[in-house]
Amino acid sequence: MTMLQCKAHALCGTTYGQGPCHLVAASVRRLARAQRTRAELNGLTDVELKDIGLSRCQIGAVANGTFSR
Repeated sequence: MTMLQCKAHALCGTTYGQGPCHLVAASVRRLARAQRTRAELNGLTDVELKDIGLSRCQIGAVANGTFSR
C-alpha cells in the first residue's frame, strides 16, 4: 500500500497522523478499498454470490460498509 503523506505539514502545523491531511488520506484509502471490494464482488457469478449469502444488489452496501443482515 502506498503511504500518502502531506508535503505541507509545516504549513498546516500538524504532525503526521493528525489534521486535515490525515483525514484526506484516510478518505482516499477508504474509497480505494470500497472500489476494490466492489470490483471483486462484481467479478463473482450470481451463484457464487448466493453461496456467500449475497445478491448483486447488495454489493454496494457491502463495499461501503453499510450492509447488515
